[in-house]
Amino acid sequence: MLKSSFSYYCKISLISLTFLTSTIASPTIAQDIDRVREVKIENDWRSSDPDVPFSELVKISSPLGYYYVVFDKNFQKYGGWFGPGSELGVITRFTYDDIGIFLYRKEGCDGILGCLGGTQTQQGGETIDIILGGDTFTLYGDGGMFPVTPEIRKAFQNLQGNPKMQIVINKTTSNDIGGGTVNQLKRLYSIKDPLGDKSINSQIALIPVNQEEPKLEKLIASVIPSVVKIQTNYGDGTGFILTKDGLIVTNRHVVSRSDKAEVTFYDKTKIEATVVRRDVNADIAIVSISDRFQNLSLKPLPICYQQYPNLGESVIAIGNPLSLSNTITRGIVSGIRETESQTLIQTDASINPGNSGGPLINKYGEVVGVVNARIAGIGIQGLGFAVSIINALENLEIELGKSNFKGELNKCGNPIAGTEVNNPQEPEVRPLPLLEKDLPPLPPLEQ
Repeated sequence: MLKSSFSYYCKISLISLTFLTSTIASPTIAQDIDRVREVKIENDWRSSDPDVPFSELVKISSPLGYYYVVFDKNFQKYGGWFGPGSELGVITRFTYDDIGIFLYRKEGCDGILGCLGGTQTQQGGETIDIILGGDTFTLYGDGGMFPVTPEIRKAFQNLQGNPKMQIVINKTTSNDIGGGTVNQLKRLYSIKDPLGDKSINSQIALIPVNQEEPKLEKLIASVIPSVVKIQTNYGDGTGFILTKDGLIVTNRHVVSRSDKAEVTFYDKTKIEATVVRRDVNADIAIVSISDRFQNLSLKPLPICYQQYPNLGESVIAIGNPLSLSNTITRGIVSGIRETESQTLIQTDASINPGNSGGPLINKYGEVVGVVNARIAGIGIQGLGFAVSIINALENLEIELGKSNFKGELNKCGNPIAGTEVNNPQEPEVRPLPLLEKDLPPLPPLEQ
């Protein structure tokens, strides 16, 4: 058992919460996902007695899409037979993208009448350790919400037998998860996304870039119109224009399972977009306004597709943190990190919730990465990450379009403005990435 602290609400000593909900049999993963029961959640799950099904994979729909979820409730009662007792509990909500933790304590409980006193509650801290089948995964979050990583999904998909699962909250409170919930989580994290391997019939155009470094004000003024705000029923994020035919890049977790998203442009124009591609490994999504942008002049950002940025190189992050539109932060590239599923650009540029999906650009305005606010630990200053744009486009299998321009290319592979010569011969389509030489092995992402 672990010593547990329940913030300033109460002090709990040496407790380990025991799973008390029923264990249910798990159907095989091969069963049709359409058989999952659809439910309506009328109240907030963050309560001591939420009106939700426990230890069952269910589907919750909304006007913008749907998501699958598994709820779990653990509680322990102390005293109450011959005097006032208490009930301590944890409500956990698992979705494909997040794990939510909610802690509560009820007072005035006894074995006959139940709990007649008040209830004290608390969000689930800043860190959780998920212990599953001998492996431990540490997640950082805020307000009791923690992002699910590709590594965690893979661990559930590969589960054999009936392994034990435990969540340790803030390194203090041990929360045991029963076998019924674990079986349903394996189903949850094995769900296939119908947009996960959908091909995109579009190509990226090469965009001329000035050889001379522009002044910061001029650079920002040229980039901002290509950055958009993206809203779904899951929250807000950022995106940027990738192609002239209306494709916009963002993070997959920004749109989650939504089919639609609202896109707000720099001039406050709002358009409903369709989610056309999601890649869970790179955490990248593509939304399209291709059939709704007739009156808009779309300006794609140039892509640095030929090499990763250098350590110490200046970069700028643009996004909508905490709904503050078009916020600019500057920093340098602190490292290039490689995980099992992503190549990440580490930067000390300030990155906050709402920045996710926005561009990380170099001093010439070329996109080097897609900002991801979920990767760094909450409250860790000077530690931000972006998914490499090379990694993102590789996973999405998007190619460069044909170009009739010949001229000098910069290190990112883009034409240098003023050097192009019109050439009637069309060069071959070049797949991404187009690296000049093999990159050296990247150091692992440090925990």
